Amino acid sequence: MSATVPPLRQDLQLFEGPEALDGSPTWAVYDPIRNRHFKIGAKAFALLSRWHEGSVEAIMDAARKWSGKPFDISDFETVLKFLNANSLIETKNSQEVAN
Repeated sequence: MSATVPPLRQDLQLFEGPEALDGSPTWAVYDPIRNRHFKIGAKAFALLSRWHEGSVEAIMDAARKWSGKPFDISDFETVLKFLNANSLIETKNSQEVAN
């Protein structure tokens, strides 16, 4: 799959969060328009921080290299659903906003 990914909103901020109760690292996505933080895990961080790679394959390959962990298409689809559900994808026209 070499599909191009939709661009993330440029105003979003991605940063390291506090450790989870089990000691694992967490990260957060900050949406300044809604003043809202979204806590994300290691796999989501690995994918989102490499979103600039531009294609599903390139993002997943870069995330694998960075983390040393396996990624599959369901990991990517989960992150994409999260982004869409929370309006974190850049939209260009009213038809895209309606969808």
